[in-house]
Amino acid sequence: MNLTQRSAFRLLGAALLFLSIQTAVRAHDIPDEIVIQAYLRPEQTQLKVLLRIPLLALGESSLPKDGTGYLALSYIDPALREAANQISNGIVLVENGERLMQYEMASGRISLPSDKSFDTFDGAIARTRGAKIPDNTQVYYNQGFLDLELNYPIRSRDADFGMQVLFGRGLANRTATYINFIRPSGDVRAFRLHDDASMVHLDPRFMQAAWGFLSAGFYRFLDGLDHLVFVFVLALPYRRVRDLVKPLAAFAAAHSITLTAAALGLEPSGPWFPPLVGTLMAFSILYVAVENAIGANLKTRWIVALVFGLVHGFGFALAFGDLLQFAGGHKLAALVSFNIGLELGQIIILLIAVPALTLLFTQVFPERAGSIVLSAIVAHSAWHWMMDRLAVLRTTDWPVMDAPTALILVRWLLALTVVAGAVWFVSGLLRRKPTEPEMPEPSIVDRR
Repeated sequence: MNLTQRSAFRLLGAALLFLSIQTAVRAHDIPDEIVIQAYLRPEQTQLKVLLRIPLLALGESSLPKDGTGYLALSYIDPALREAANQISNGIVLVENGERLMQYEMASGRISLPSDKSFDTFDGAIARTRGAKIPDNTQVYYNQGFLDLELNYPIRSRDADFGMQVLFGRGLANRTATYINFIRPSGDVRAFRLHDDASMVHLDPRFMQAAWGFLSAGFYRFLDGLDHLVFVFVLALPYRRVRDLVKPLAAFAAAHSITLTAAALGLEPSGPWFPPLVGTLMAFSILYVAVENAIGANLKTRWIVALVFGLVHGFGFALAFGDLLQFAGGHKLAALVSFNIGLELGQIIILLIAVPALTLLFTQVFPERAGSIVLSAIVAHSAWHWMMDRLAVLRTTDWPVMDAPTALILVRWLLALTVVAGAVWFVSGLLRRKPTEPEMPEPSIVDRR
């Protein structure tokens, strides 16, 4: 192989390795400052929408003000329709995939910051149709609320309705929308959306929920840096994908167990639990990286994957819990689809990582030296992740050991005991070598 070909292989190996470990971690670092409340109820020929918009979200709108910045309430009514037009452009409502453009503004009111009428649908509709606050009330232009009742013509109240919030103008990562969708049967679907959320089906069909959660699981694995790096260091000593089947199957089975348990409500709750899970996931990466550096026992690697897979399952469960609101009445389909998406993401990463590592170790530097160097880099990063999360964990309040907490602890100890017993049983079967059949002595006839 000439120098040009060798350089090309090195570049290809480095590029594939980079693609296998890169990720885009998206988080809402800026706390919500603007809370929008919405009630949607489809009726026979119209979709009734009740909105409470903080005046802060309107910014320097066309609402009339006096010279000191307070709203001129005696002149406010003509400006409410223009404000409703502005709001309708930032909130997209669809019926069977088609955007609802026309609406009728039934009523609009300015409310004080202390008003709590939007806690219920009846209270919200009573407020939008109720008496106006006195004209001499002092309401600053960016305090208080604008309450609206809008009616959108629809074809059927049983249609597939969706909603998306598109507020902009510097409000990114600062807006949370609380939606209560009242189905024709009277059931309520509750949602909490960030302003960067995509279109949400308010009463999803089975296939919509299944596909949405499969996609969410797939991208969750790619976006989850801890999970991605763990699978990367787990696969580091292997050169063939088929050799990874046993540890990956153990990892998948383990995280499926804890993910399912969490979906059934068996997950511990409290501010201490997420940082604990994050700390343990960082430790799992550190442990596997160190094991790679000193020489991993690949025969028992599946046990390591199984144990730490239980921890990573809780990490997946934290993300799944935030998404469960979008499942509608299809929670089981959402759980199965989310899990399938996770496995697909894992497979895609491994199909990239294993060939990339093979090229790297055959064309760039020796396998043993490369494994030590990569493991040391990962271990160094994982150590800092673990220390940072441990510092957060130390500042959180641990749960009081009362009867419910003790019951949850006993349940998980029993579950871990069952898992440990299963691991011991399976490992014993794998260690047991098949006995070779005894070969009969050849007879005298055979010897002739």
